[in-house]
Amino acid sequence: MPSCPNAIAATLLLSLLPSHTTSAAYLGLRNQGNTCYMNSLLQSLHHLPEFRRAIYSIPTSLQSNASSATENLFALALQRLFFQLECGELVGASEVGTEQLTRSFGWTRADVMVQQDVQEFARMLCDALQQSMRAHGMRDAVAELFEGRTSSVTRCTRVDFSSEKEERFYDLSLPVQGCRSLHAALRQFVHAEQLCGANQYNTRDPRFGKQDARRATRFKSLPPVLQVHLKRFEYDVESGSMRKLQQAFSFPTRLSLARFMAESARNGAGAPPPEYELHAVLSHGGDAGSGHYIAYVRPRGTAQWWEFDDTRVRQVEEHVAVKQQFGGRHSPVNTRNGGGLFGFGGGPMNAYMLVYVRRDLIVARDGAGAPSSSAATAASPAASGDVTEPRLGDVTEPRSGDVTEPRLGDVTEPRSALAPEVRAAFERELGLRSRRRRAATPAVASAASARVAVGAVMGAPGVAINSVDFEAPEGEAHAAEVDEE
Repeated sequence: MPSCPNAIAATLLLSLLPSHTTSAAYLGLRNQGNTCYMNSLLQSLHHLPEFRRAIYSIPTSLQSNASSATENLFALALQRLFFQLECGELVGASEVGTEQLTRSFGWTRADVMVQQDVQEFARMLCDALQQSMRAHGMRDAVAELFEGRTSSVTRCTRVDFSSEKEERFYDLSLPVQGCRSLHAALRQFVHAEQLCGANQYNTRDPRFGKQDARRATRFKSLPPVLQVHLKRFEYDVESGSMRKLQQAFSFPTRLSLARFMAESARNGAGAPPPEYELHAVLSHGGDAGSGHYIAYVRPRGTAQWWEFDDTRVRQVEEHVAVKQQFGGRHSPVNTRNGGGLFGFGGGPMNAYMLVYVRRDLIVARDGAGAPSSSAATAASPAASGDVTEPRLGDVTEPRSGDVTEPRLGDVTEPRSALAPEVRAAFERELGLRSRRRRAATPAVASAASARVAVGAVMGAPGVAINSVDFEAPEGEAHAAEVDEE
């Protein structure tokens, strides 16, 4: 290309560059077509420090011929994405691309145009992470964070016979139909079922055969991060198709599950109390055929809620993130284009997945209980007590040596778990290292920002203005809403 247009474009860009960077906002994620479901889940997971640390601790390699290439490609793409979400704002980015992550899944352009169910995608993501961790001989950090267990005990009413069945879960699916609240759904989940008549229990014991029995389910253990899936989609027999339940369904910001625990778990010593704080609400607007997902997240250690609507990121009041997501009369209609780029699926927004964090994990990380929801202090990432963000002029290098696997309650900076060479490569991709060297004065720092932006117009590969999508170098308690019912 001729140099003159480039020079003109560079001059225009320099005039448009902000005079300084700010850490008062988080970065959004671009929608590739119909990937709002993925964006909402990734934002929720990214704001869990324990999850970030688990991702960063996977020993990835920058070499294209690395062993376990598929698992390495996926883990490296997720590490890069999280690193860009944390640090991209320092180079003036306002959004991050997910193209490298979806390519690591083996997805084509056609795949990202099909909207998926966010719960199903969460399970797929967890499976892929567990495979990657197993391939590297790591502990299963995914299970440590998200796995819970239920115990279903069946007792015969006329003979002395009982059996127990234990099941594991990574997300808890609860009914919406016939339930007005999360506590009502939990009561229905553990409600004792009478097995009699044609539905008698088969003991498979020749002494007893089939017997009248009573079956009850309780929680045997609960995870540090509890993901709750609300079953708003059901099959309609009359129409022969799926439909969405738009009815109101309330949920608290502070949740106690002590009453739903198995007796053995209640009496067990050393188990943390099942007390939770609401971390995120993943809402869906639309119907069973199409729609749009938005995430509402309260970052750790703050009282401030944030709305993540693809690339749109803003602070919101708690009632917007919580009560307006109950559904029914509480929810305003979603006027944004519902399915991503093509405008399908506008409709009332209502919660589809809830993410709760156990309070002992919050206390272990922040050194105090979670802030009261009524403490309406506007909090930025830097003020959240979450992690220490890098600043221009910071010449601290990543730690060297072996990477230590994460432990629950670890309060160190999650990024420190990255392998030094991987972190250095990510910093080079973002231009952070060159900015640190040149950040002796604000003027030099601004010039570094300008060079990053000008590089986009001059044809630097993979760089876009106000967007992060870098290719890797080749070969490298309003507890007013607490519903106790």
